[in-house]
Amino acid sequence: MSDHRLVIGEPLDEDDLRRNGEDEQVELVDAPRIGQPRWGVLGKMWRAYRNHKNERKYADKNYVKWYLIGSGWPGPKFVKPEGKGGGIPEYKHDGTTYLFPPEGRVPDRDSGMFVYVHQKDEVTPRNLTEARPYAIKGDELDEYLTKRATKSPPSFFDKFDLDGETILYASIGIVLLLAVVSSLMGGGL
Repeated sequence: MSDHRLVIGEPLDEDDLRRNGEDEQVELVDAPRIGQPRWGVLGKMWRAYRNHKNERKYADKNYVKWYLIGSGWPGPKFVKPEGKGGGIPEYKHDGTTYLFPPEGRVPDRDSGMFVYVHQKDEVTPRNLTEARPYAIKGDELDEYLTKRATKSPPSFFDKFDLDGETILYASIGIVLLLAVVSSLMGGGL
């Protein structure tokens, strides 16, 4: 397996993208990070610019951004899966062949490169565009949370369907009624 490690800031050439056997994996090791670069903000901007430029270059050469999830969430790898007559591009990594079908990809917002997410030792990628069959939708969760049983028994005021607006109008009405009764009984405001 060929493992090319590129340092951001160095220009890419064709040697960086050469093919060795079946496997090719490129990893951008010096991604922009929040640290103390030598040139301060200008250094951070330069690193971000070089990283973005390298990602665009790989996207133009049909590489994909690939996350292989094991026991944690790793950084991205940039691989170039190729079709070998089966119709679905594939890539072999550590003895396991991973498939890269079009329905398992989403485009990256910044570089336009396609992104795939595989679980370690699972051949097909996680489908990020469709909801899982047992996932709970947001509106269903809100409905469930409002209708679930409570621990405390219902109180006296739970029998009345009162909201804040109704309580406000009722209290204004009671104050006005008390004012009218007080003025009729000879008292003044």
